[in-house]
Amino acid sequence: MLKVDFVECGPERLPEIVEIMADGFRDDPVMTWIMGGEESRREVKLRRFFTLMAGTDFLKDHRLFVSADGGAASIWARPDRWRTTTGDQLRALPGFLGLLGLGAVRAMRAFAKVEAQHPKPAHWFLMGLAVRRDRQGQGLGAACLADGLARMPDAAHMATYLESSNPRNFTLYERAGFQIAEQIRLGGPGNPVVTTMWRDER
Repeated sequence: MLKVDFVECGPERLPEIVEIMADGFRDDPVMTWIMGGEESRREVKLRRFFTLMAGTDFLKDHRLFVSADGGAASIWARPDRWRTTTGDQLRALPGFLGLLGLGAVRAMRAFAKVEAQHPKPAHWFLMGLAVRRDRQGQGLGAACLADGLARMPDAAHMATYLESSNPRNFTLYERAGFQIAEQIRLGGPGNPVVTTMWRDER
């Protein structure tokens, strides 16, 4: 496996994490469905989306990691800290309306539909893992995942949960011990599917 150092960081590095997430999620099926538009414009919207998320209190209880070379980042929710509260939604709504217009309602309904299927047993939740596009395919994603699993769920002998809408990533997660739990279609036929994955405690 690729040898790379990952450092835990605080709010001071959120702008860097936003950039990594926006670049890495540019082709994500759910984000493409939500943001729409041409690729260049979609990346601008993604920066605004992740900036909005970072600007709420939603990330205050999460753990943030970035690779030493700035190529990858991950966001982990602590056990029982993954829920989106009504307050989180209300604080985020004006920003989402400004970014997506009426599409914000569709996006928030989609997020709520997925969260409603979130498993109840205690676990760590990998909220997001992204690798810059010019660094993809080099093993950086696998290294980022392995580092996070070793630091948190495995150290605490706890299960891990994630959600993915990009089938290209399934093999990465399955090699790390995740199994597909459920597939959730967002809306009608042709809309993207979110696949939930679970990894038992180690």
